[in-house]
Amino acid sequence: MKKTIASFFSLVGILFGSFVFFVVFFLTAKSLLPVLPDMTLFRQIEFDVLAGNYSIPFFDVIFFAIGLLVFCIGVVSLVRVTEYNSSAINTVTRKSHALLTDHFYAEARHPMSGALMVLEIGLFISVRTLYALICIAIIVLIQTLSCFLEEKFVLEKEFGADYIEYKKKVRSVFFSLPLRIIAVTVLGIVLAGLYLMSPQR
Repeated sequence: MKKTIASFFSLVGILFGSFVFFVVFFLTAKSLLPVLPDMTLFRQIEFDVLAGNYSIPFFDVIFFAIGLLVFCIGVVSLVRVTEYNSSAINTVTRKSHALLTDHFYAEARHPMSGALMVLEIGLFISVRTLYALICIAIIVLIQTLSCFLEEKFVLEKEFGADYIEYKKKVRSVFFSLPLRIIAVTVLGIVLAGLYLMSPQR
């Protein structure tokens, strides 16, 4: 019971800290964007909503909410995978006792990288601009290359035929099914935003 309560408060603390970081990132990014050429998604159908005496762009609110939700899902996923990895690591050698193929690793070969990608997507998508999408693309490319090199030169050498067989069995590199659904949904929203980014004629 005590362990459950401690885990709950630990998660609440992590989410609160993540929320603060998210808001600071969002406000900082938004303050820097005006100095750059306007590449705002959904710019063609932009309209404002009234909140008391303030007028707020509707899609800013939507993207902030979507970004925050996706970001928090990524944070929780990262924490869970990290905790699982810690339980499987030898405290002396700091390496896994064996090849991890169950739990998170039964659905994706690099679930930690996948969680990081989801977290980053949520973070950057919140600012609703093409510049953020370019940042996401660069980060995902670097992480994909890193995981490919790790598999080729570290994991396949360390675990040999077992890892090659594991790769055949688990095709997904980064995402479990729920995270794949989230990624595809966000991609669809982004594509719609790109289509409606050009100014009205």
